[in-house]
Amino acid sequence: MRRAAHRRAGGRALLEALNARHVALWNPRHVEERLAIADELIDAARAAGDREAELQGLNWRVVDLLESGDLASARDAIDAHGRLADELRLLAYAWYRPMWLAMLAQLRGRLEEAAKLAAEGARIGRAANDENAKLLFAVQAGSIRFAQGRGLSPEQHAALEAGARSHAGAAWRAWKALIAFDGGDTRGAARLVADEAARLDAVPFDANWLYTVTTLGLGAWLVQDAVAASALYPRVLPYADRLALTGRGTYCTGSVALPLGMLAATMGDDETAAHHLDSSIRINDSLGARPFAAAGRHVLADVLERRGEDARAAPLRSQALAVGREVGITLPLQVARYY
Repeated sequence: MRRAAHRRAGGRALLEALNARHVALWNPRHVEERLAIADELIDAARAAGDREAELQGLNWRVVDLLESGDLASARDAIDAHGRLADELRLLAYAWYRPMWLAMLAQLRGRLEEAAKLAAEGARIGRAANDENAKLLFAVQAGSIRFAQGRGLSPEQHAALEAGARSHAGAAWRAWKALIAFDGGDTRGAARLVADEAARLDAVPFDANWLYTVTTLGLGAWLVQDAVAASALYPRVLPYADRLALTGRGTYCTGSVALPLGMLAATMGDDETAAHHLDSSIRINDSLGARPFAAAGRHVLADVLERRGEDARAAPLRSQALAVGREVGITLPLQVARYY
């Protein structure tokens, strides 16, 4: 029985306390506890007849399920959230559904669909005059545009520079390293990766932490920085079974096992790299995250070739390249555009 059944006398104070507790635990270490709190908030809100608090609980439930990798349950929660937001006619919540659906489409490599959904969500966010929606859709639109190989717009570049100086600056700077690499500035990317890896202890352990360190992991692999990889790997390892997301699920970079495999390969530990990459392929395949599964196959092929296992590597590389052509990326380097 959920704890909410024992707290029905708590009223508004309980609902606010549960929401505050969820915010306080919003980091990778507490996803299971957060999900339990979200469910308790939903139950307590229903018992109190507070439908907006129920909607907030559903909002948290979506994010927690996405991070834990339970996309089937997350889709159900997204639908329930969307229905309730529509029923209550709350524009401040109505934009979340298209944002999450755009994220799921991008995860699968369906970028045109993602762009249309993001545009629809941004329109609702503007109608709601919601500053949080404005920021999140700017991030999402920039990530989709980058994944399409179109580069960032001037407005998105300005947001990137401002973000790099914000409280969430480490996440923005990690992304900035990938943009630099993709643009041919290998030295600049290497400098950013090295600088950020040297100050990992200063990165806030919050909702963006896992995205930050996994994106830096991809950057370390791209520039082949074994020192940065050695600093990142033990920090990322406890979250090998998670998905990396930004904010409230603005976008997702698939299984954490993929950057772990890249980090191990960069460190020269091919046996460990192969283990993580096999896991990443299995997880990303199950999620339908085709660009990330393809990247895992391509990197694993590299690892296997170094070990002299060319026969096993060849079909993996062929499969990866076929998916890459289909979703419009050149593997392995331009998979960075999906981060």
